[in-house]
Amino acid sequence: ELDVTRFYERLGKIHGDFVKKRSGPAWGKANCLCLTRGQLNEDNVFLKSAVLQQYLLGYELPDTVILLNLDGHCTILTTKKKCEFFKPAVGKALPGSKILDLTLLERCKEDKNEENYSTLIEQARIKGNGEKTKIGFLLKEWEANSEAQGTMVAGWQQKVEDSEDFERVDVAPGIGLVMAIKDKTELDLMKKSSVLSNKVLKH
Repeated sequence: ELDVTRFYERLGKIHGDFVKKRSGPAWGKANCLCLTRGQLNEDNVFLKSAVLQQYLLGYELPDTVILLNLDGHCTILTTKKKCEFFKPAVGKALPGSKILDLTLLERCKEDKNEENYSTLIEQARIKGNGEKTKIGFLLKEWEANSEAQGTMVAGWQQKVEDSEDFERVDVAPGIGLVMAIKDKTELDLMKKSSVLSNKVLKH
């Protein structure tokens, strides 16, 4: 099950660094972050999106869109079963956290997610200044995600590509820098795995 505290703490770290340093090259001056995870790829298990999901969730949830706004609103589009996984986190943002809330959008086959995509577009779009909204993606994975026809991620990316309101920017460097700074839990795990590896090599 989802570790709600860890989820919000680590999402908060990403959001905090993004807000503080978004004008720099690592975040591409993005107005919001779109942390998509496409289909599972057994040929490349070290995709940044896979590592990011392990960091945030402790699991890989393919065909999932996580949209994170500057103001701290987070919207997730995924399947019904995966929405159940996220439900314990709804309304449970940590006290003092810059992550304000979590909205879940469940896949809808009837309208091919048109309403869901409209909601994401509305959440992402900058209101009223006439400028294009810069959406931060892991751009190295864009092409492979778009080629996976019939997936929610491919459908969402098509909407972004077709819109004149959006510009895509790469935020992989920013995500990588945040994940490179290990918290206490990660450091403890690294120590334990080092001890175990040492014992295995000795025997």
